[in-house]
Parts: sequence; C-alpha cells; structure tokens
Amino acid sequence: MTPVLTGGPAAAEEGIVPTSPAAAASAGGFAAAGTVPEPLTWAPGLPPAQLPPAMNGADLARTPPMGWNNWAHYGCKTDNPYAGHEGVSEQLFRTVADNLVSGGLAAKGYKSVNIDDCWMTNKRDSKGDLSTNTDLFPSGMKALGDYIHAKGLKYGIYNDAGFATCAGQSGSEGHFAADAKLFARYGVDYVKMDGCNVTVPAGKTRLQAYVDAYTAMSKALADTGRPMVHSQSEPGYVYIGVENKSDWYSALLHSQQTGQLWREGDDGYVWTPRTREGDGWGFVQTNYNYNWPLARYSQANSWNDPDFLLAGDNSLTLDQQKTQFALWSMMASPLIISNDANKLTDSTTVSILGNTDIIAIDQDRLGAAASVVKRTPTADVLSRPLANGDRAVALFNNSGSQQTLSTTLAQLGYTTQSRCSFTVKDLWAGTSATYNAKTAISATLPANATAIYRVSASYGCGTTTATIPITGPINTKAGCVTVADSKPGTAATVGACTGAAGQRLTLPGDGTIRNGSSCLASTGREGAAVKLAACDASAGQKWT
Repeated sequence: MTPVLTGGPAAAEEGIVPTSPAAAASAGGFAAAGTVPEPLTWAPGLPPAQLPPAMNGADLARTPPMGWNNWAHYGCKTDNPYAGHEGVSEQLFRTVADNLVSGGLAAKGYKSVNIDDCWMTNKRDSKGDLSTNTDLFPSGMKALGDYIHAKGLKYGIYNDAGFATCAGQSGSEGHFAADAKLFARYGVDYVKMDGCNVTVPAGKTRLQAYVDAYTAMSKALADTGRPMVHSQSEPGYVYIGVENKSDWYSALLHSQQTGQLWREGDDGYVWTPRTREGDGWGFVQTNYNYNWPLARYSQANSWNDPDFLLAGDNSLTLDQQKTQFALWSMMASPLIISNDANKLTDSTTVSILGNTDIIAIDQDRLGAAASVVKRTPTADVLSRPLANGDRAVALFNNSGSQQTLSTTLAQLGYTTQSRCSFTVKDLWAGTSATYNAKTAISATLPANATAIYRVSASYGCGTTTATIPITGPINTKAGCVTVADSKPGTAATVGACTGAAGQRLTLPGDGTIRNGSSCLASTGREGAAVKLAACDASAGQKWT
C-alpha cells in the first residue's frame, strides 16, 4: 500500500506516522485524518486543458478575483472631519467605477466593484426582502449595478450568514434563497458573505452551524441560475479566538466545496481618517504569517483571502505597500483594493497595483501558491511554480532596517549543469539578467521591502526538483515536516515552520520525498515512525 503523510497531536510529539489512504497528501501538504483534499499537482508547463480542475464544480474564479471594496478605508461611515460623511453611498461606488476605468486599473484586471456592509437597513420590506437604505442609495441597487456593468465592470454585494450583519443590519440567516434571488435580480456577479451573528443551534458545534449556513447560501446562489462568485468567511469565524485549530482546517476544506474564496483569519484594520493613523503594517504581517502555511488549499477556483490591499494612504510606507502587493501575489491571493477612491487615479498607487508582471504572477493559471523555502527571524525567501514552467521568487525583508538577502537557483531546485542558463527578471525594475544555477540572486533591501523575480530556464533546463516545506494541520498550528539530518535512520518529526534546511525537502517527481540522497521511508506498520533510508524504489518510499 502506498504510504501517506498525516498529522495530529501524537505526530507532533513522536514523529510522523502513516495512517489510512483517506488522509492522502499532496505535494503541497498533508491532510488531517479523515479528509481527502484534491492533490495539488506539481506540474510546471501544463497546457490549459490539464490545469487543476475546480474543486466545487463552478468555474467562476479560475484565477484570484481582482477589484475594489470600501470597507478598510470607508467602513460604513467615516465621519471624516476633513470631508464630512465619506461612508458607503451610491455616489462613492459610481466614482470608484469611473476611477477604475479612467485610472487604467480596470484594464489591468481590477473589474469587481464590491459594496460592503450598510447598503441595507436593519428591517426587511413587506415581501421579506432586504431593504435598501435609499438615503445612501437613492437610485436603488439594480440601477447601481447597471451603471457598473455599463463601465464593463463586475458588481459585488455584501451580506452576512447570520441573523444580522457585523454592523447590525439585516442578515441572510433564514432567508438564503430569497436573498440569492434578490441578488440575481440586481445583476450581482460577486457575493461576499460575512459571518457575524450566525446562530449555533442547541446540539450543534460552531463548525457545524457555519457549515450549514454557507452550504445553504452556496446552494441558493446556484439555484438562481446566475453565475455569482461566493466569497465566504466561514474559516475566519471558526478560527477567531479558538485555540485548537482542527476545526479551522475542516472549515477550509468545506469552503473549497461551497465557494471560490474565503477569509481565513482576522480582518484588516479600518483606516482612521480622524487621526489619519492606523496599524496597516501590523495587519499585513499578521495576515501574511497565517496565510502562507495554507498554500495547500490554493488552486483554481479555491483561493485563500488574507484581506484587502491597502496601497494608497492607509498608513503604509511606499515599500510596505509594494511588499503587500508582492506577497499577496506570491500567495495567489485575491487582489481586492480598499483605499481612498481618489487614489485609484494616483500615479504612484496605480504604478504599484498596475504592475502587469506581478499581476501575472498572482493570476497564473496553475494556481499554486508560494512556499516559504527559507526563513530567518527577519526575512523570508518564497518560491512559486508557474504554469509555463517559470518560477516566481521573492526576497522579503521583514525587519526595521536595511539588509541584504539572497538565494540561488540551485537552492530552489534548478539543475546545476554548467550548460544551463536562466533569465531572471526583476519585476519591480523591469530589467532582466542571465544567471547560472549557482549565481546568487541578491538584493539589498530597505526596511520592510520585497524584491520579486520571474525565473525562466534555457531550453532543456526548466525541470526542477520541487524543494518545499511539507505542511499539515497539527492540532493547533500548521506544522512542517522536519528531518534534521540527511543520514539514513533519521526520524521525521513535525515542528514549527522555520524554513530551515531540514524542512526544505525535495520531490524529484518519482514519488519519493528526499533529504539529500536519502528517502523518507515507511515500514507500513501502524504507529511506526517515518525515517530516512537509502533510496531503493520500494513501495514504502513512494508517497502521494
């Protein structure tokens, strides 16, 4: 029997133990016992017909959605002393639609204009439908959608899977079918379903309540016959404040079946215009660090959503704005901007968010998110395979001072044959250079800055040995498989993901997992530790 990797509290303490095929793991990670994730195939150069299929059968977001949302900058109402009420309103969204087009970002792919909370009132109308706040949206939601569509853009709307939204307006609980039909009549293309105030019935767990709610909304949207992207929040609400993370991973797996993207952790902050302050960088760091270990959930129509892009005036330095955009693109995250609508035509903001080379990384059709292949307390090196066989590489300086970071193509799994050459394009500068596999890719970076590159191999040299951390849901965190030495007999354990050499295991494509010249091997006995052994092509060394 082909062994599989799995994890649990015992695995974290005693090493990895093989279990049943129901816990089969992909090259991007290993699964909790009892789950069967879709394998994330390591397959650079796949033609479009062979790209990973949609998990949920609805091909609505083949690549991560791109657009704009009001929440992180405007919320419901800013009460900005400099400009009066700047909250959610019909005029705001008409302006956003205009500016996305005139500023050029719509042409770069930012096409979804998404309304967040407070477009509705806290009471339903006489027919039981959501009631529009006509003081803020005097023309109504259908007319606004028509205006957005006339600009060649997509129309997004918000509600909550609970009895009330996070701001206390009418939620969809008990009204999923009616609300989905209403959104279809409005001409909505994208539905963000928040998760405040979901009722947990007696005898059910919090996870079960959220699974039921989002399953119901998913079915209701499908039943309308109108294609609508379903942006979910189930994992975020199962995760928040919960120490044992096993339910979090279950919620992530469920979300792959019922929608196209999902918030999986805490919200980004809402900008404070009264003081013009906010901890935007703290949000970027927090959401990056909980998102990157979840790469195994990322694929076509299935996207981890670490929340909004803040480029503009949301308290970030220029380097921090560029870093967030680069990291979100490496992680195959949705690119949903939330900033001052006037910044959508600002040349500096547009130059960051409109960088077509970096957008192409985010929108790559293979859908594989980056892995952190090297980590220190102040820096990360990330690597992401791309559909045409190229690879994206990022060097992230997560310190408060300048430092020089580097990696080599050999460290990323490329061949060291002297005949091979590689074109390395700096995606911020737009310049290219030729490297061999041993040449260092190096950058001296200011505080919180990130360099990002695209690597293309010369003919016959593009095949790589996948060099990645293998992560899994180990009770309270996503741990990494760790093999401290390359000598036969060394046991594999699970520990905190650090990007250390013992976590950069190689997948040469023959079914083995290697550290140096040794292979991970299972005896096939229940409860037996997985150890390194001399590679011999035996069944116990073939992993899925």
